[in-house]
Amino acid sequence: MILRPAYLDDTKPLAILGRNSFCAAFAHLYSDADLSAFLAEVYSEEAVAAEIADGFCVHRLAVDKANGRLLGFVKLRDPSWYAGHSDAAQPIALGQLYTQPEATGRGIGAALMDWSIAHARQHGHDAIQLSVWSENTGAQRFYARYGFNKIADITFKVGEQTDHEFLFELRLDQPRPSIQGDCNMSDFGQSSTADEVLANTDLSGKTAFITGGYSGLGQETARAMAARGAHVIVAGRDAEKADAAVEEIKQATGNDKIEAFVCDLGNQAQLAQAGKEARERFEKIDLLINNAGVMACPYAETADGFEMQFGTNHLGHFRLTNELLPLVEKGAKQGRSARIVNLASQGHHFAPVNLEDPNFDNRDYDKWVAYGNAKTANILHAVGLEKRHADKGIHAYALHPGGIRTNLGRHLTEDDMKALIDRATGEESNFVWKDIPQGAATTCYAATAPELEGKGGVYLEDCHVAEQDDESAGSGVRSYALDQDTAEELWTLSEKLTAQAA
Repeated sequence: MILRPAYLDDTKPLAILGRNSFCAAFAHLYSDADLSAFLAEVYSEEAVAAEIADGFCVHRLAVDKANGRLLGFVKLRDPSWYAGHSDAAQPIALGQLYTQPEATGRGIGAALMDWSIAHARQHGHDAIQLSVWSENTGAQRFYARYGFNKIADITFKVGEQTDHEFLFELRLDQPRPSIQGDCNMSDFGQSSTADEVLANTDLSGKTAFITGGYSGLGQETARAMAARGAHVIVAGRDAEKADAAVEEIKQATGNDKIEAFVCDLGNQAQLAQAGKEARERFEKIDLLINNAGVMACPYAETADGFEMQFGTNHLGHFRLTNELLPLVEKGAKQGRSARIVNLASQGHHFAPVNLEDPNFDNRDYDKWVAYGNAKTANILHAVGLEKRHADKGIHAYALHPGGIRTNLGRHLTEDDMKALIDRATGEESNFVWKDIPQGAATTCYAATAPELEGKGGVYLEDCHVAEQDDESAGSGVRSYALDQDTAEELWTLSEKLTAQAA
């Protein structure tokens, strides 16, 4: 279950925590103690009055009411309090956000962060500043994904106790910086939904072609774009499912410009036929969303003898994209730009693409290595597309949608799922399951965000351009996935393999 902001404790609009109750709250994160007495004390009129006088400010709690457990809280303190308790040169308005281990993966940190930012905006603050322990690298990356920048080191003292913290700041009084070389350019984040991303976007007159558009993230992307007026082509190998999805989307949005289209990413000959049909049937494509894929399946081969994950996720989309490029070029000419969006994954961390043996002909098959191989190829494909077509107004993006329970993981056991989370996050504790509307948000962002215009060949996560990072288990894009030379070698190999299969 994703814990959305509505699940936050709203028994009072504001909870006021002072030094004593803050310590009690922190202790409750790591105990099974009942919260009823604690909450009664926190919300008492006497406690509120005393702690306002002491300079403390607004707090929000995340409470599992059914089990009487405190799962997390955020505290935003008055700047004057730090004047007497910090070695910083100036008084600093600080806040802190805490979640307990069992909250991992439930969206609690994201919900608290969203509330904090909304509260700061509502009250006209120029910035929101949050501190984090210097050793907590996972939380630091979590803050960075929301657009916070590290601005100071702080030695924090209360009595004899000393702690070293970093101060992160999100400016609210100025536009976000340019995305060039920066990942902090979006007002959207980890918990944003597809509808929220597209809320102010008019897609009337645009044509979106979405592979795997009849289920999961693909169908949600199709629905959200249709709701904004797009002509949507729902593509997939199962005609019956595609037709059913078309009717669902029409009913949900009132948009009749929704069509089904059959293409099989595991069959190169069929893709050639599909490309010919598409070029005859459609006028243009403005947004090509390469969404479909398979994940960590047992060893299998496509109709052409390619390993299933590499053959479907990469070679299938490589061939289909080439077949549809004349339509994308028409879209770029008519609308002055067009975009190609490849759904990759944080799973590219598992392995670089193996150009010597991409189909596991001469090595033992490992489903996770194969998945990493294919997802890295999806990113490199975007890099290659950008190099070849940017001058035509066509820009390509790759992205990680987040951890979402969809039918993509139909081959995974519960043990596989647990191992995947452990492998993806390592020692970092900020992994959060997303629901499908949240999972489709980064796709919609990559396809439409004006700040991305003309700046393709990048990899996005949580609605922002990810930083290059060869160490983090929980975020970032590996340098090998953006390497221009590897992208060129993969392009040459892909042309060779798809030509042989045609």
